[in-house]
Amino acid sequence: MPGAAETEATKDLSVRGRAAYLRYCSSCHGNEAHGDGARASGLKVPVPDLTRIAARNGGAYDYDGVVRSIMKGSEGKGHGTEGMPAWGRAFSGTNGMAAMVTAVRDLAHYLRSVQRP
Repeated sequence: MPGAAETEATKDLSVRGRAAYLRYCSSCHGNEAHGDGARASGLKVPVPDLTRIAARNGGAYDYDGVVRSIMKGSEGKGHGTEGMPAWGRAFSGTNGMAAMVTAVRDLAHYLRSVQRP
């Protein structure tokens, strides 16, 4: 049953993505991705609620845009330089290019799974 296999594969991506999210993102974005992490109040710009990415984009989840944000950071001013640090270098520096691609893909799938209206 291909549909079930795809669902299980997507679920696995989301589970791994949540683990990466908690490690790398939750300090600013909060454990449930609402923008209320422990570091959020010390930043220059509000930390976005990541459960509303699709809602802010007319109901469509912009997977490619999320990947770009994770890889390259945001354009806003938050930490004195960028609003969100680029994680691409951090992921590739630990275990190489394959690990970076996997971590970013898993994070983007996890964030898709937590979208709400």
